[in-house]
Amino acid sequence: MSTSVPRALHMLYCYSKHALDGGKCISMCLDNEVFDEDCELFLDLEDINSLYHLESISGNLIVAYIW
Repeated sequence: MSTSVPRALHMLYCYSKHALDGGKCISMCLDNEVFDEDCELFLDLEDINSLYHLESISGNLIVAYIW
């Protein structure tokens, strides 16, 4: 583990590598106070990898962070 990576991010990365294999994803339900209607947000392993490796991240990941 790189010392520049926060422990919580490293734990999320390790969990995601095992839990999100085979095209699985993390699903988050956003209530109507966010977008005026109920929405479901999906994050996949590629989203987590981009965050962990300090690469360009997806809009879904930005929404998840802000929410």
